[in-house]
Amino acid sequence: IVWLRFSMQRRALRVLASRILQYNPVVQPVAASSITQEALLQKYNSAGGSPMSSAHYYGTKATLDGSGHILAHGGELVNLMVTDYLQASELIASCEGRTIELSDRNACDVELLAIGGFSPLKKFMNGSEYEHCVDNMRLKDSNDLFGLPIVMDTNDETLQVGDNVLLTYNGQNLAVMSAEDKYKPNKPKEAKMCYGTSSLEHPAVQMIAMERGKYYIGGP
Repeated sequence: IVWLRFSMQRRALRVLASRILQYNPVVQPVAASSITQEALLQKYNSAGGSPMSSAHYYGTKATLDGSGHILAHGGELVNLMVTDYLQASELIASCEGRTIELSDRNACDVELLAIGGFSPLKKFMNGSEYEHCVDNMRLKDSNDLFGLPIVMDTNDETLQVGDNVLLTYNGQNLAVMSAEDKYKPNKPKEAKMCYGTSSLEHPAVQMIAMERGKYYIGGP
């Protein structure tokens, strides 16, 4: 995925904030550049969270950059933004008219991928990555903790592996995606493994079963 927009609508931003809170623990900002890992751990434990040792903080020892800030999940803050107008135009042209109009949820996921909110993830999950995440709550290659699969859904029967497709939202061009995989997900298993239930009374299960399309598309 490469991001084409230079601003975000207020509605999408509200959804973005809710998704960030869903996937990431709340961390208070750190002012002092010299703060240590143990000080951060003490700050977490005193805030009422489940007590942790430094070996289990963020799944492993917290890694700080030179300014004392916690590094992005996986160690790298992903940035998929395209700021060059000519490059963006060429990417759009490569789609040859193929488009997917995004739901609010999908548009939010595209934004989170583009700005690093899903770091270290750089793309929508292909079939094997999706299955690994559903089964293990971890990314396949790095084994980094990742609670929910990040997927692009569609009912488009004509979209083929290898195609570039323009992702749009409310008539605006958001990003260009390259389809490296197209697969039928096991939605009952996804719901049960990710949310602990397959009941349609659960809003997330209802979303998987009734809102998402027949196919998932994986790729950058």
